[in-house]
Amino acid sequence: MLRKALKACLSILVVLLAEKYRPKRLEDVQGHDSVKQRLRRWIEAWLKGKKQKPILLYGKIGIGKSSLAYALANEYKLDAIVVSPSQACDASHIKNLMPKVHMRRNLWGQLPIIIFDDIQALSGQQDRGAIPAVIQLIKESQIPILLTAEDPWDPKLRDLREKVELVQMRKLSSRQVLAIIKRIAASEHIKISDEALKQIAEASDGDARAAINDLQVESVGYRERQNDIFATLRTIFKTTSLKSSVAKIRSSDTDLDTIKMWLDENIAKEYEKGGEVAKAFDYLSRADVFEGRIHSRQYWGFLRYVALLVAAVSVAKKEPYHKYTKYTYPQYIKEMFKTVMLRRKIKEVCAKIGRRLHLSPGEVWDDFPIYGRVVLSDKEKAKAFYRLGDDELEFIESLIKAEAALSSGQRRSGRRF
Repeated sequence: MLRKALKACLSILVVLLAEKYRPKRLEDVQGHDSVKQRLRRWIEAWLKGKKQKPILLYGKIGIGKSSLAYALANEYKLDAIVVSPSQACDASHIKNLMPKVHMRRNLWGQLPIIIFDDIQALSGQQDRGAIPAVIQLIKESQIPILLTAEDPWDPKLRDLREKVELVQMRKLSSRQVLAIIKRIAASEHIKISDEALKQIAEASDGDARAAINDLQVESVGYRERQNDIFATLRTIFKTTSLKSSVAKIRSSDTDLDTIKMWLDENIAKEYEKGGEVAKAFDYLSRADVFEGRIHSRQYWGFLRYVALLVAAVSVAKKEPYHKYTKYTYPQYIKEMFKTVMLRRKIKEVCAKIGRRLHLSPGEVWDDFPIYGRVVLSDKEKAKAFYRLGDDELEFIESLIKAEAALSSGQRRSGRRF
């Protein structure tokens, strides 16, 4: 049994879906249409013998920078020489690249392309002198060079920026990420609800690779967890046995709070009589009362009463309803998730502004209308100074507009992260 479990785990680790479904052609990459067009013009000029400035693709982690680089090389049948942060890459290593490139070109006759994947990560003792060596390579090279970075405004890339064309890749929308993981889930025959896919897409914050990895993790245990909660709901809703409901709750892998939220969302869908609905919600509210007493008195013995009152939802009806009910995901969890994502975005923006002004994110947020308007007064300078992306500038603008629409008494200026 242990051997089988280990084998299953290893098979998951070996075949990462993010690698299995890495795009093979530019058209396979979701979104980034203008970037793809620029890359096509760039490489086709090289193929016609016209030397071009190296391109540095930049943007947040997981938005497809490396995928675009590899897809370009594959589609145009280029011999890709990839330099990544996983390699020890000092100045001598980079200087030795060109002899290898010429040798491979003579052997295979393909146009080589050097891809520096995450050039920003080339730092530290093991990569001593790497960036100056890359700049020298660019000056001497007669072949296309493509670089990727998360933040091209990093001070150590200052000299490199002058030698390359910066091409920004915007963050993918949750809808675009959803399209990617939906296609993979269908191809891999992963049984997962649309609601769960939406949650993964929204949680990714535009990071397609993270979403694919989350899908892979979910695919291992999702069926069991979903079956568990639905089996618990069916036992509570479709029986009038308090004993069976208590036993099911105790044996369930789903925590009590989650079961309560699922019941709260679906009681009115299952029960048709007003009195039964009222009684069921009364039991849930009493469970909340005992949960409050647990926290206030620190006496966990009350937990047995919470489980009993949650199970009592099953006896709120006189007899079971013999019908099919489609149980839906708790709205509360979805709304909480959206709030978490909004707070995280605010914190990221405030942290970037605060870093340059030597303020904490909370201090920036306290006077955000002031700092926000300063940023928006000269967007191009603010982008460079605060290292903000276009999407972050749009987000700041939306916050300022929202703040302007509220009266000063309604603004939550005292709220910190």
